[in-house]
Amino acid sequence: MLERVDDFIPPLWLDNEQHVVFLNATPVFPEEAQTVKEQGLDALFEVWDEDPPRLSDLKRELPRPLRA
Repeated sequence: MLERVDDFIPPLWLDNEQHVVFLNATPVFPEEAQTVKEQGLDALFEVWDEDPPRLSDLKRELPRPLRA
């Protein structure tokens, strides 16, 4: 789950001054999950910076840096 970096769906403020933040469910490849497990989330973001994925594309390919 990733927090959006845009304002497409802004936080929902409640009457008690708390708020709800809407998250994106982001499908990842096993190799991406393994990268997070072994090296942390920042490592996956570095991979994505190198080969930016279109996360909404369910037919996207594994990022180049993670291909064997």
